[in-house]
Amino acid sequence: MNPVEPDPAAGAPRAASPPDNAIEPLSSAAFAAHPPSAPADPEPTAPIEAPPEPHAPPWPASATLHYEVEAQSRGLSHQARASLRWRAEADLYELELSVRALWLQRSQTSQGQMGPRGLRPLAFVDRGRRERQLTMEWHENGHGRAVRSEDGAAFALPPLTQDRLSLFAHLGLQLLRTEVTSGQRWSVSVAGFNAASMWTFEAVQRETLPLPSGPTPAWRLQRLDSGDPELTLWYAPELAGPLPVRVRLREPNGTVIDQSVRDVKIEPRS
Repeated sequence: MNPVEPDPAAGAPRAASPPDNAIEPLSSAAFAAHPPSAPADPEPTAPIEAPPEPHAPPWPASATLHYEVEAQSRGLSHQARASLRWRAEADLYELELSVRALWLQRSQTSQGQMGPRGLRPLAFVDRGRRERQLTMEWHENGHGRAVRSEDGAAFALPPLTQDRLSLFAHLGLQLLRTEVTSGQRWSVSVAGFNAASMWTFEAVQRETLPLPSGPTPAWRLQRLDSGDPELTLWYAPELAGPLPVRVRLREPNGTVIDQSVRDVKIEPRS
């Protein structure tokens, strides 16, 4: 599922210095306010209060989703299976995505903290023919920086920046916290291995998916940015909480990867 520099097994050409938009999600590699100011002269009315902190998000204690994966590349069709595993304890989380096929094994892991406004990733690892890691450090003002393990290169992170895997759960949280309407949009800063960029998603419509697990009502979220990859996500909170039940990617080279949930096991937090 669920954007790290594509592994050579992806079949895409490998540039000497890959741009950040070459960083893809795991399955892609397999086939990337201020509060209102007080009045200058307050009247004797009810005081203006700061907005309350959001309630604790309904993160599950654990969840495992298995997917059927189909890729179309250069006129050929490929099948594989993928799994997405979520674990949470206290205020810490771990999210792991893996794909297995006869010719490939690859995984991504995101680890970090859960907060009232979403996830705060601390480490992102991509394992394929080689391993790459991104470490995130955060400051009290909400800003942070990311450091590449391979060469120590660092870049700035805006508040609530997500890695290419935590993005999926962070977006799903927005659907759990609000009453979604068609046309609603969310913008999220997403970190690759070279920089962070803003991605905008729109809730297109609620539709019924013919999933392997059965017909499932789900919200379709479409990435609006012109950058790569083209990304569409489907969420069915009643079935899988904040995790996507379907992910569809279109790579710059025309490869299309579509993964749909086959079964779900989820345990709510007590």
